[in-house]
Amino acid sequence: MEGERELLAEYGQWRKDETVADGKRSSLLAEMVLALLRQSLPWDAVQLVDLDGGWAVEFDFEGRDYLVSFALDAGKEERTLHRAIGSTIRAAGLTGRSEGARWAVVYWSDDRRVPDSIVESVTAFGVVLDRTNLDAALTGLHSLAQLIRDVFRRRLTHVPLADLLTTGGPAPQVWGMTPRARLTFPFRVETQTWAGATAEVLLVGQAQQDRPTGLACLSQDRVLITCSEGLLEVDTVRGNAHWNLTLPGCHGPVLVRPNGDLLVMCGSALVCWSGGRLTAVAGGFEAPSVLVSGPDDEAWVLSGSGATLGVGTGNLALTRVGDAAGDQLRFPITFNASVLSAVWLERRRFFLAAPGHSAVLGLARTTDAGQREEWIPTPVHFPDHVLRVSVDSVLSASPDGTGGGIGVHRTDITSRNSCFPVPHAA
Repeated sequence: MEGERELLAEYGQWRKDETVADGKRSSLLAEMVLALLRQSLPWDAVQLVDLDGGWAVEFDFEGRDYLVSFALDAGKEERTLHRAIGSTIRAAGLTGRSEGARWAVVYWSDDRRVPDSIVESVTAFGVVLDRTNLDAALTGLHSLAQLIRDVFRRRLTHVPLADLLTTGGPAPQVWGMTPRARLTFPFRVETQTWAGATAEVLLVGQAQQDRPTGLACLSQDRVLITCSEGLLEVDTVRGNAHWNLTLPGCHGPVLVRPNGDLLVMCGSALVCWSGGRLTAVAGGFEAPSVLVSGPDDEAWVLSGSGATLGVGTGNLALTRVGDAAGDQLRFPITFNASVLSAVWLERRRFFLAAPGHSAVLGLARTTDAGQREEWIPTPVHFPDHVLRVSVDSVLSASPDGTGGGIGVHRTDITSRNSCFPVPHAA
């Protein structure tokens, strides 16, 4: 993953550098795409091609030749872009090495949109990819070669990323749920504990082959359930359900932004689903990876694992995501433990939960979890869920090992003591 992260960092610097001339920016982008394609294709199957003084990338994929050129919208008039694209089309037709290649142009703009006039100017010659396609490839969400191939398969000039990744096959089956009051069979579950914690059963559904991995509230009566096929939206009053997002590979909790944007992990990338538009905002995360909400609704990702039992080298890290692909800031963590989850406490302080021992990390001061005597005993054996109660107190939840429920403990960080066991909380 290190190569992917380095390329992402280079891309982020390229995005923000406004001092480079347009021609140089285009050639730098071509070099990044060359490096990107060589991550998934044989080295000699990808090469740079000089087209009329500008660089393009030629590659072979599944027995076909493809030629990728670039158009950057840096405040240019559309007529200027039309001339540049037309020049590239003519040059592509005159390049013997690229004769017969499928031609694609990557149109890069800050707003991630492709004007209809640009699409129309390319219609007879090839396909157009936008910035969201490039971001998806750079973050590891999907291969760029496959994205280009799939646009050609649709026989359309331009296909939004969401349509490329979320449609094209049968929709997964929607599994609804039944309010408890409507059940025709007895259903018993422990809803009260000696510590005073209570739970209310709202809905009951059939067991699924793939267990859901995340839950988030959209409103008082709507929740999002993270499934391997995407995000399922459920009405907690009636039990009705529909797919909010069908995207294979989703996992873990969903971060609902105040503006309604949804952030969720998909494979090794983090995606944003907003108003029907899909964008990849970060990537290159080692498994396991989990989304964590930080200060001021910042998105953070916990990834990798520490070296355990003194064997190997750890790749544990906390990463502040930022606003777009290439903005992420990674903090490598030194903690020899198999960290399963994390929760933000305050400022840059995080609680890292692992079997055996957990730790508090202040990233403003250090990325080292300290010595063993500074760690906090973990009261549950598999703390894959942690909830912040206050800046100095967390709840850790884990299956209790009997198959009958979940064990929940409260940990006081200041005293390093765990208390208030909540056995068999459903």
